[in-house]
Amino acid sequence: MTSMNWAVLYSDVPSNDKELLIENVTDFIGILTEEADDLDLLCSMAPEAVAVYENTEKDSTFEKLYERLNKEHPEVMYVVQVMKNKAKQDEIFARMMASKYGLILQVFSVEEALNGFKFDNPEAAFEQFCSHIENRLTKMVEEENNGLDLTVYFDVDPVDQQLASKSKNEEKVLKLLQYKLEKLNLENILTPEAYESSLLVTGYPSEWNSFRVAGIFSKFPVEDIVSVGRGISLVTFETKFIAAQAAATIIGLKLEDKNKYVLLPLVEDVRCATKKITSIINAC
Repeated sequence: MTSMNWAVLYSDVPSNDKELLIENVTDFIGILTEEADDLDLLCSMAPEAVAVYENTEKDSTFEKLYERLNKEHPEVMYVVQVMKNKAKQDEIFARMMASKYGLILQVFSVEEALNGFKFDNPEAAFEQFCSHIENRLTKMVEEENNGLDLTVYFDVDPVDQQLASKSKNEEKVLKLLQYKLEKLNLENILTPEAYESSLLVTGYPSEWNSFRVAGIFSKFPVEDIVSVGRGISLVTFETKFIAAQAAATIIGLKLEDKNKYVLLPLVEDVRCATKKITSIINAC
């Protein structure tokens, strides 16, 4: 799975300490990733910062840096902000900026960062940081139309490239989706309820985002949509019964642009239910 991109925004750091600052923040991110892995969170961090910006403005709002970060690096999702004094009003404003641009934020003082993030109880502290990420992601899910804009990208592999070909052989596509499913190891990622209520879908333009994919299932209550490859999404419904109904309804449908959707429920009983419902629909 592709790691979460992150950035550093800082101010009031002596010139001879800037390199130390970045080293310490990078070490912090590394430990955070290890802790997230131990807690089974889907938020592995990239090994290095995508961007490092210094606030040279006289005010302490960082507003221009957030605008610049959003413009130059929209792929960034997590921000470590380091400032001289963690004044309450400044931290509140920072969180407003982060919320505005859909970012997850962690604020530290310069002293904390230069001292190497020393905590009285490191294990509890990092667990709290990871929980903050999880809570923020959950809030983003609630804010962005039930999470349909929250996309976790998986590495593109040869299967994705084959699925992106112009072939309309549905049997071959289903076999490729089955192979993709085995590689994703979703049984160890999703809850049992989510796993049986999910399906893989392909056949739409690879440039579509989660909102566009959600349009395919607009008549059904969708819990989450996650991109798991180029032109492949994992769609989770409220129940496995709704998943079967949605799959049966969508199978064979075409949009005006002639896209052909191929869907693969993750569990066998949902696949069987889908075939039965499809037969009933075709008989009507």
